[in-house]
Formats: sequence, C-alpha cells, structure tokens
Amino acid sequence: MVRWLEKNGFQVTVLCAGSSTRSETTNFGNVITVRDPLGIYRDSAGYEENPGKETPSRKPNRLRRLAGYALFSPDLQIAWAFRCFHNTMARNAVENARLILSSSPPESAHVLAEWLAKAANIPFVMDMRDGWLDEPMKPLLLTSPFQRLRERRLESRLVRRAHKILVTSSVWKEMLHGRYTTIESKIHVITNAYPRELLPATSKNNRHRDKNKSQLEFLHAGRIQSSRPERKIEYLLRPLNTYLVSAQKTAQILFLGDLEPDEENELLQWNDIFSATGSSLIRQHQVSFGTVQNHIADADLLLLISTSRASIPAKFFDYVASGKPVLCVSNIDSAVYGAIKDIPQCHFIDAENPDIQKLSNFLNMYLRAGAPVSIPECYSDEKLEKDFIRVIEEVLIDE
Repeated sequence: MVRWLEKNGFQVTVLCAGSSTRSETTNFGNVITVRDPLGIYRDSAGYEENPGKETPSRKPNRLRRLAGYALFSPDLQIAWAFRCFHNTMARNAVENARLILSSSPPESAHVLAEWLAKAANIPFVMDMRDGWLDEPMKPLLLTSPFQRLRERRLESRLVRRAHKILVTSSVWKEMLHGRYTTIESKIHVITNAYPRELLPATSKNNRHRDKNKSQLEFLHAGRIQSSRPERKIEYLLRPLNTYLVSAQKTAQILFLGDLEPDEENELLQWNDIFSATGSSLIRQHQVSFGTVQNHIADADLLLLISTSRASIPAKFFDYVASGKPVLCVSNIDSAVYGAIKDIPQCHFIDAENPDIQKLSNFLNMYLRAGAPVSIPECYSDEKLEKDFIRVIEEVLIDE
C-alpha cells in the first residue's frame, strides 16, 4: 500500500514499533519508529541500513500473554499506542497529514489511528487484514465472554468512526456488515495480490510436470495450525494418501516453512503412513522467497488448507500466479471456495467430506500437459492498486 501511494503521488509517513525511538528518511517519505515499552517488537538497526533484519523478540509465554490480554484491551500493543500518541514526532507528522491508514493485527493500531485522527481532525481508514471478532486469532476472545464484550464495544466505536474499512475477502465484509448493518457502504474488499513479477512456473514450459520424474512432487508452503488453529493437517493428508494408494502412485510431499513442535510430530506420524506405500513427507525450514519460487516451479501440485470461513491464505495468490495445479482443502461456504471456483487449475476438496473420485479426475487431468490455466486479473497488483487508490481518493474528496 505504501508503494501504491508513493506511485500515485502521495508522501507517506510510516509509524511503527522498534527498540529505539527515531525518524528516518526513505524514498516514499519517512519512517518514525517509537520504542515499544513492552519489548515485543525489537530491531537491530535503522530501517535503511538493515531492512528486514530484526533481533529475536521475547520468547512466547502463553500464561504471560493471557494475563496481558486480560489487562490490556484490545491487546498488549496498546501500551505502544499510548506512547505513540504522546510522541512529538508522531504528532507533528499527523498535523501535516491528510489521512491516517491503520492496519491490523494488532487492533491497537486502529485505536491509535482514531486517537490521532481525532486530535488532528483528519479522516482515518481502517484496514482489517484479519477479522477481529470474526474468527478471532486471540484465544481469550474465544473463551471469555467479558473480553469479547469489551472488544465488541471497542470495535463498534472504531468501525463507526472510520471513514472507510478495508477487508481481505467478501466473506469478511459479509460478517462485519452482519454486525453493523449501517456501514455497508464503508466496507471495501482489497485482497492480497499476486507477486508483482509472476513466478517462474508461469512460463509455458514449466506449467506441467516433467514426465521423466520418478515420483510426483507436492508442495505445501508456510504455516498450518500455528497460523490458524482450525487448520488440521489430516484434512489435507488423508485424501492425498487415499488417492496415491488407489492410483498406485508415489509422491514426495515437501512441507516448507517453520512449524510448531506438535505439527512436526504429527507430520512424523503421517510420514509412517505414507512411507508404507513408497511416498514420503519432507521437511525444509524457512527459506528466502526466491527459493520458495523455485520450489513452486518444480512442484507438480501445490497444496493449500484453509478451514477458515473468511480468510484467504497469502500463499494462495503465489500459487495461482504460478499456473500450477492447486489442491485447496476448505469448506463449501468459505472465501477460498469463492476465490477458486472460476480458476480451472484449482481443485476444491470439502474438508469434512472429500470426494476422492473428483480428486482423482482432477489430478489425472492436471498431471499431464494440455489442461486449462487461468490467472484472473482481479488479484493482480495493478487491479488492486486502482481499487485501493480509488478508496483513498474518495476519502480525500469527502474530507
């Protein structure tokens, strides 16, 4: 979004958390870093000198985090938001701004945006990258009616005061509108986008598998349950194993990225099941995006599991851009189902009731050359840029 704004003539100031308070000049404007008083966000050096290089944050502690969420509403970062509100550099930047855009998680970013926007009498746009009360990421919202009531009141205040609200799927919009029936015109869907340069597998020669390979190569990139707890590995691996056994085929299934210990243990158990018929599950930890692109280009089939109703995993857009066949395990009423229904190289499997015959038909067609491929323009960087800038300009016109 910063890149889109810069490209369209806007100067941008980014307000973020780090180890020390400072201001740095960038090609798009400025980055103001305000020290995080709780030490959750830490960095090793300035934005320009070492972009993307961060020191490890404090090790997770479930009890400490639960206690923190009980004390701080909507989240631990509200302490940082309070410090930002009273920071002279941040307040000066806001005085010269025409609009504030806040992105979550954490939701405290929206609280800060409202405070600053009210103080400077300028509009703010609320970018909800994940749901807040819908399919909440915070365990306490699932277990504590009091916490849910407390954050419901806060969410209600913010969505009513925001000039525009951005969500990443039509289902998020539907769910949010279901709670606040008068704000539908405020809500706009801005999904994630394909990579700006399509992946190597998009080239015509790479779309279909090398028939000289001795085994099929399947790829799952990224996290599973640690990203969203409702995702279960068995929803993906059980139908795949059934297919491979019935088709008398073998595969190497690469799980790429950092996983939680319990996920690692579950994969070991499934590897025993797959290895009994000649297949195997392979693990490789976090690698560069370029390496991920190469793995996608080499894979015969890309694997995605999302039993969330509203979210669309970020890897979906990389997958579709590759032109490779994609197996999507999800639910019939999900945003993922809506996203893939017109993309021929994507096949849907109902997580609760998989149809192995349809899976077999799909794989038999897509594991040989000649099957149709579509890369819809609606998820392109160019299309989403136009949609986003249109929303920003509407806010400024109404200002």
